[in-house]
This record gives sequence, structure tokens and C-alpha cells, in this order.
Amino acid sequence: CSGDLYQRPDDKPDVVRHRLQMQNTELTKLLGYYFEQGKLIDINGEQDIDDVTGDTLAMMSEYVPIG
Repeated sequence: CSGDLYQRPDDKPDVVRHRLQMQNTELTKLLGYYFEQGKLIDINGEQDIDDVTGDTLAMMSEYVPIG
């Protein structure tokens, strides 16, 4: 667009690093909360995509009828 390139103050490495650390902390708390509630489903995402899909659908079908 030929416009001037500038960096926003919230895009500096230290700010981004801090933001990611905070998000990781909050995500860990959230995962713990749902695990304690029995509402967290763990699926191995490193397997073949068809297996991930099958496992996901199988787990979902326990909670929501799929049809």
C-alpha cells in the first residue's frame, strides 16, 4: 500500500512474551477447572487425522446425539 511501516507498542517482544506467559497461566487454570468438573476430553492429536476425527466424534456422541 506504500504506507509507512510502524510497530505498535503492544507488539514489542517483551510485551508479547508477557502476554503469552499470562495466557499460558490462564489456560492452565482453565484446563484444571474443566478437568476437575469431568468436562475435559483428552484426544491424542498426534495420530492419523482419520483417527483423531473418529476419536473426537466418538467422544462427542457420548454427550450429543450425532445423526
